[in-house]
Amino acid sequence: MRLLPSRSWIINIVIVCALCGIPDCLAQPADSSAVYLFPRESPVSYIPVWKVAIGDSATWRLPGYDDSRWSCEAAGKLWASEPTGGKGIRWYRQTIFIPEPFDSLQACAIFCKAAVSASELYWDGILIAQNGRIARDSAPEVSGRSAEFIVVPQHLTTPGRHVAALCVGNTHAFSGFLESPLEIGYASSLLSAMTKTQTLQLLCAGIFLIAGLFHFAVMVGKARGPAYALFGVLSLSCAAYLLIEAAINYFHADLSQYYTLALINDIPWFLMMAPLPIFFMYEFSVPFRLRASALIALAALACIVPARLITFGFVPVAWLGVLERANRFYMYAVTIFAASIALVNIARRQKGALLGFAGCGALLAGIYASFQLHKEYAWALGFCGLIVLLTLSLSRQMAQQNRRRQEMELRGARLELELLKKHIQPHFLLNSLNSVIAWLEENPPTAVRLVGALAEELRLILQFSSVQRIPVSEELRLCSLHLQVMGLRHDRAYTLAADPVPDSELIPPLVIHTLVENGLTHGCCNAQGQAFVFRREKETGLVRYVIFNSGTADGATVPQREGTGIRYIKTRLEEAFPGAWRMTGGPCNNGWETRIEILHKGIGS
Repeated sequence: MRLLPSRSWIINIVIVCALCGIPDCLAQPADSSAVYLFPRESPVSYIPVWKVAIGDSATWRLPGYDDSRWSCEAAGKLWASEPTGGKGIRWYRQTIFIPEPFDSLQACAIFCKAAVSASELYWDGILIAQNGRIARDSAPEVSGRSAEFIVVPQHLTTPGRHVAALCVGNTHAFSGFLESPLEIGYASSLLSAMTKTQTLQLLCAGIFLIAGLFHFAVMVGKARGPAYALFGVLSLSCAAYLLIEAAINYFHADLSQYYTLALINDIPWFLMMAPLPIFFMYEFSVPFRLRASALIALAALACIVPARLITFGFVPVAWLGVLERANRFYMYAVTIFAASIALVNIARRQKGALLGFAGCGALLAGIYASFQLHKEYAWALGFCGLIVLLTLSLSRQMAQQNRRRQEMELRGARLELELLKKHIQPHFLLNSLNSVIAWLEENPPTAVRLVGALAEELRLILQFSSVQRIPVSEELRLCSLHLQVMGLRHDRAYTLAADPVPDSELIPPLVIHTLVENGLTHGCCNAQGQAFVFRREKETGLVRYVIFNSGTADGATVPQREGTGIRYIKTRLEEAFPGAWRMTGGPCNNGWETRIEILHKGIGS
């Protein structure tokens, strides 16, 4: 049998529909903005667009009311952006089509994050939820709570056309506001989606909190520095921001405080975005970082402060869209700037730069997904990726620092042992005792002085060997005792002239003593003796210790070779002031001069 042509099929379908009639549930809505619910295919749908009218009328809740003249707008618009201001009452209506029956074991529900500050929800003209109390008939307004979860009675969700009418009133807050979008669908699916979002927020907040506390603990311990402080602030601010967001969106915050909470949440946002590029500048030692940090902080404040001044009437509401775009641009800009710092340091083979660059890439992808793909908390996942990778990088660096510190401590202990052996070696004691015997025969008072100075020197050496740092003044006293012992042994005048030094300034033990010993060993002295001079020079950001020992009249001295003593000095200085010291030395007029410079951050610490 020959098939009918396609036109014949169309005619037949039209005839059948005309005879049987089109079911109401399949009729196309007159309003193109109407929402269709297909719960079996999409358990959760959204209501992003509404028909809106300013004012209040009991007839506006009825499903048969003609709202064709109402304006159509997206939720999320501040009432204060309109000439009527942010106070009053307005209605939101939306047509909802349910083409198929709901599962008999499932209930339909609506989730509204925030309708500032009191609201009533009608379904086909029937009040199904009241959040707070709208100010009517001279009755005061009672603000509602955020995160309203409304179950629609099952007998109201039959297939066909329905009308959801939301009445929102505001007399307390800066502006009425309906947060977009409202979610509608199976109650179990909505609860599941809410739980997933809350879990994501709390999980990310927990990661940020642990990372922040860990790095603050590290900073308080051995690994001090601005980079760790900045990273701790960054992590804790991310946690605070997400927790406040969760309180607003899911834990029933008072809607009269909606804008206050938003204002409070600007603080962790600022402490979250501004320190990000500043951390990278300090971590990778970028020049001019102080000035750049100030500019970054000012740019962040320029995005935050004007937007909040709108709520106080100091900035026009019309600027809000521009400020929101500036905020987004700032998030992109600081992330790209941080990534560029990491990229430059990858080329320099700087440790941790590759992980930092990968973290910035994760954050950039999260920001893009949040803004362009409308994935609400994708930026939080991106931040989590950044935090985890940076924590891994910093942990590796801390492990390397600990290994270097342990190696230096072992090396310092070995050199210290060698140095102690040198100072109390048998021939030193024997020579000193022989000198005591000689002086006992010739001049007993001098022998007594020698024994006292020798005993005090040995006592101080043994006492200082058990500590990492001692006051510079105590080190100079040890040097004076040693010169006294050596002068009595050799019957020469060894003198030390020293500038006063504050007791708060510390130095590893036996550092200056070793330089004095080297001066006695390698320096040239005349028959009368040898003079040592200690000078303290304070400059911006550092203190300099200069040790001078006299030589021959023409200034000829023997250069100091890097033997055990010099290796000991360098090891102990690096152990005490890692990367914050410098030692130089060389001949000068009538002697030899050694200079030790310690940056300000190491002084007295």
